Amino acid sequence: MKAVLDSKKNGGIKMNRNFFVYGTLMSGCSNHHVIPKDSIENIQKATIHNVELYSHISGEYPCMIEGNSKVYGEVLTIKESHFRKALQAMDLLEDYDENAPKSDNLYNREIREVVLETGETIQAHVYMYNPKHEGLGERIPEGNWKTWTEKK
Repeated sequence: MKAVLDSKKNGGIKMNRNFFVYGTLMSGCSNHHVIPKDSIENIQKATIHNVELYSHISGEYPCMIEGNSKVYGEVLTIKESHFRKALQAMDLLEDYDENAPKSDNLYNREIREVVLETGETIQAHVYMYNPKHEGLGERIPEGNWKTWTEKK
């Protein structure tokens, strides 16, 4: 089943149900449970380019900002019937309020181009850290939160 490219319409607007996750929301990580049970239709390995990955100064979660590297993660495709609930849960975790000024959010949700493990390029929601909050800790040069946390 090819769920990555969503052709369904929602109110006349094409709904993008893909989320590129690169930290605690990935499968097997500490906040994956935040995504409502049975809401994930598909998970694929992916990368995103022109970014940098850091650990937050607390060491508890990653922060991705604009840069010149790539970051490894997963694309989660959310079932249409679970989309709103999953979106709200992830927005809450990432301290993102779509009605707030971008400068007030800890992370901002954006649509970015990501590259699937197959080489296919798609658009996905991505939570970008707001560096205004000055919480960047150690840079993760290999761009992989899972392998970096396993080494610690």
